[in-house]
Amino acid sequence: MVLSGKLTDQVTEAMREAADTIILPRYQHLGTGEVLEKTPGELVTVADRESERFLSDRLRALVPGSFVIGEELAEAEPDVVEKVDDGTVWLVDPLDGTANFVAGKPIFSVMVALMQKGEPVLAWMLNPVTGVLHHAEAGSGAFRDGERLTASKGPNSADGLRGALLNRLMPPDMRALMAERGKIMKECLPGLGCAGLEYPAIVEGQEDFAIFWRSLPWDHVPGSLFLREAGGTAKRLDGRDYRASDRGKGLIVSCSIAVHEMVCEQLIGRGIW
Repeated sequence: MVLSGKLTDQVTEAMREAADTIILPRYQHLGTGEVLEKTPGELVTVADRESERFLSDRLRALVPGSFVIGEELAEAEPDVVEKVDDGTVWLVDPLDGTANFVAGKPIFSVMVALMQKGEPVLAWMLNPVTGVLHHAEAGSGAFRDGERLTASKGPNSADGLRGALLNRLMPPDMRALMAERGKIMKECLPGLGCAGLEYPAIVEGQEDFAIFWRSLPWDHVPGSLFLREAGGTAKRLDGRDYRASDRGKGLIVSCSIAVHEMVCEQLIGRGIW
């Protein structure tokens, strides 16, 4: 399949339509029964589900023979994730940052990635509130509303680091270690609760890195392609590059390889996890 600007524009148009007609009308206007707890602490809204159905139909039509794996589909049919390396696959997070959305906070995103034989080739992250689009194409770069972006190199020492430690799902011993070692940083951030905004924040210099524990493909494939194309890194705690088919836990995303090394040495500790 030949990637083209036309396909990028078509996906962008579909994402903007989902944002404008499904998500934003319910922002700060969710009705009774439109918010559910699918698992303890994990919320889903009618906007998540309707957005996923809309995007799935549009994306399948754009690339005949393609398959869509969305967050809500994977919740209902967990085995569908095993198909992530099969042929041409769309990954869809129809409303990333649902907890923020429910709370009325303007920190949520719509994310899509296109994969071929397990490799991400295109990615989109749309901020419905501002309309800003971050997208990337493998081998061609990372962009904000069409303008090419390059990630900063970050500080020269660990005491200059600004990073997000998303530790809610970490094992207690790792959570305690992060809390203690995080004291050496310039600023320890709580994280945005929205990967679709966290990755652009790293590329644009608002933070230097983030550590996630859970690394589901629809949450991290779009951002990791975007970050790598901008010159950053997305690696497991043992140094392996992040892949959608990898079921491991723990993910360090950094603006540069130098920052990744600092995080490993100063915050994580080689060989501990």
